[in-house]
Amino acid sequence: MIANSSEYKEYLASREWAVLREKVRERSGDKCERCKTNSQEAVHHLTYARIGRELLEDLQAICTPCHEFVSGKRDTDPAAWDLTEGEKQKALSLGADELVDRLNYVYRNVPTCQKHLTWMYRDFCFKIYSLMKDFGEI
Repeated sequence: MIANSSEYKEYLASREWAVLREKVRERSGDKCERCKTNSQEAVHHLTYARIGRELLEDLQAICTPCHEFVSGKRDTDPAAWDLTEGEKQKALSLGADELVDRLNYVYRNVPTCQKHLTWMYRDFCFKIYSLMKDFGEI
């Protein structure tokens, strides 16, 4: 059992943890298992009850925005960013250039939110790109 933060840090640098992380990445197909949109960037403990002897079910492949949300470091839930059918149609009717212009305007004119908006901007652009690809627009 891991008793303190230095033992935990040592464990996270171990071969055993690297093997578990790789198994989680393989299971997830390198996608965030929470929002199912972004690439996996970390492995999150769903429980700390078995630290050092985790089951795969104790771990979740997770992107940075989702990890920040579940860790209480952001208020916006990336997993709740799914677009409704009406929003998808509206986004497609605007066209990629107008959407990017609108996002750039918000990013440049809301300096207190730029760090937060950087993730939203990246994720939103990815979703719009995926939508346009699905609808044969690109």
